[in-house]
Amino acid sequence: MIDKDKIIQDVMAQFESEYKPAAKSVSAATYNPVTGEMQLTIGEHDLHIGHKIKIAKESLKFTCELDSNTITTAYPRETGSAASPSGEDYVYNNKIGITKKSATTISCNVGKSSNTSAHTFVNAVAGCITQVGFHTEIHHSKCVRDTGFNLDAIISDLLEGGIRNVLEVAKRYWHGTKTNLGAGEQNFAIEVNNLLEKRLHQENLNKTKVSFLINVINQIVKYGFEGEVYSTFSMPRHVVEFDKSKPIIEKKVIDDILKKCYEIIPSKNNIVGWQVHVLGPEHQKYKDIIFKESAINDTRSNKGSDIPDVGAIKEAQGQPRRSVMYKHMTSCQYLLILTQRLANLTSEYQKAAWGRGIFYDPCTEEGLVESREAIALECGFFAYAFRGLAIEKGIDTSFTGNFSRDPVVWKELPFVDRRVNLLISVGYGKKYRRAILPITYDYKPSHEDIIKWV
Repeated sequence: MIDKDKIIQDVMAQFESEYKPAAKSVSAATYNPVTGEMQLTIGEHDLHIGHKIKIAKESLKFTCELDSNTITTAYPRETGSAASPSGEDYVYNNKIGITKKSATTISCNVGKSSNTSAHTFVNAVAGCITQVGFHTEIHHSKCVRDTGFNLDAIISDLLEGGIRNVLEVAKRYWHGTKTNLGAGEQNFAIEVNNLLEKRLHQENLNKTKVSFLINVINQIVKYGFEGEVYSTFSMPRHVVEFDKSKPIIEKKVIDDILKKCYEIIPSKNNIVGWQVHVLGPEHQKYKDIIFKESAINDTRSNKGSDIPDVGAIKEAQGQPRRSVMYKHMTSCQYLLILTQRLANLTSEYQKAAWGRGIFYDPCTEEGLVESREAIALECGFFAYAFRGLAIEKGIDTSFTGNFSRDPVVWKELPFVDRRVNLLISVGYGKKYRRAILPITYDYKPSHEDIIKWV
């Protein structure tokens, strides 16, 4: 029996001590010594009134008219201030709340000064403004509440199987297509959920299942939920590199997805002219070979262009490609290789039809060549069904089609004896394509160009 309150308390305490949003630099500042109000220009930000910040020691430099602006003093000071008996400035090593904000500025009260002459900003130490812990006590209370909801859902799904409860609780983060979280709160929610994952790994629970349930929640927090089918298929993102620090997904979990996927995928005449070879965590050598061949094929493919391939030129100079986006094949937990298969007659229907002169292409070597397109189409069906079933368990996938389909190239993998159609990498994502190539730069044609109503 787990102690829910203790787990939530541990997660909140860890977040307070660990979470450090990016520090802000000050480009301009004003100070009113009569009221104690200071306005800081920090550029675009997601801070709000009530958020807590800290100003680094002696990071803001001002002069004042009291000495005709001849002496520069750095604030906040540990000693030398008349604001306290110990000589500390009011905000030295203290959290202060934001009282006003604009798109590029924040204001807070740093304490009044007995020197009421005009103060002039000189400069500031880079990164001197840091946000501290949770935004406000209200945000803290909401985070405690949501963590409790998520924890209850995770425990229920661990007991019942499936992801029904985490889907229900994750929906609360959204209202239709609009998030219920404020600016910056999505990152907070994901960070807290990640800490919850680490804390639950200390309990006597299935670590793999805990990880994929947390991942399901985080995917919905970030991307939303519009019906179970649409949301499931809109969650996946192409993984550039998988996270090797995550727990290994149990073989039976992958096997269950594979079996369900095979069960629901159609095949022409139920012949199934393809098969799936599964490389588990123990087959790193084969994964490395496939990565190498894919990188080589990248060079080979680019030779069809009149534009010089910079990567190939560097390779010729002895510099290996470093930007090839196939690292997911060497960092994944499981790699699926979908190849052609010489089919045989299984059902009574197939045997009777064959006896009447009905020819099934995938049952002969020549027919396999003729039915490449149909077989590739079925492999595509399988791949996307696998992706949907995997993402329901919080598992990421990436597809690869850039490799040589010549069986000779695959001779180092003795189990691959026929044309390869597709590779599917499986695991928990660490780096995603969108983090490298944003959608504003790397995008598909518009749907108007593709979908044509007649």
